Amino acid sequence: MFFSKTNKIIEQLELHSNIVQECFTRFQQSFEKVAQAPEQKYLVELEPMVDELSQLEKRADRIRHEVIRYLLNGGFLVDNRKSTMRLIEGLDHVADISEDIIQMIVYEKIQLPKWFMQQIIEINTITNQQLKLYINLMNKIVSDYNLEDVVSDLGKIEALESKVDTIEIATIKQVFNMPDFELAYKNQLKGLINMVAEISDKIEDLSDEVEIILASRRI
Repeated sequence: MFFSKTNKIIEQLELHSNIVQECFTRFQQSFEKVAQAPEQKYLVELEPMVDELSQLEKRADRIRHEVIRYLLNGGFLVDNRKSTMRLIEGLDHVADISEDIIQMIVYEKIQLPKWFMQQIIEINTITNQQLKLYINLMNKIVSDYNLEDVVSDLGKIEALESKVDTIEIATIKQVFNMPDFELAYKNQLKGLINMVAEISDKIEDLSDEVEIILASRRI
């Protein structure tokens, strides 16, 4: 029974990871698509994504609750249960933020300069690399793993997050250097790029959690 529950948890973790990855990929692709649209039409292009991302986020949330129920009923050792819950909760947040960003743009009808949208695309490309590395890490630490490979992936995630920070800061500086725009609009764009970069920050925080888990297992 113990191993049956463990296998079910690993299976559901993989399913949850796949849904979150799909959610972020759709989020990423939506900006790449609308960047080619005329400025007055890109909001119309983004509107269908609100419902699509909402449905994916709800699916991820349902699977997350199932995993937590399995964990509460046993299946993993106690330390693995706690760490797995923290990791899946954090990963679910990636889908939440992706949905929030699209909703914010569409509902507030935020006009995005073309150069600004390109910055979002660049951050998303880097963040997607981080997400794939993290999901691979999470799958490893609930089964067998090579410590050297895990440590290498942790370093890659941190380096990618640093790249995102650099783009985020440069974008904010450019936003506040824009002439002839009200401060409220500039703050709106700043808040948006902060949210986009927050996904990368969250993944880096989760990689720190993985590092803590590995350290605790070696004590």
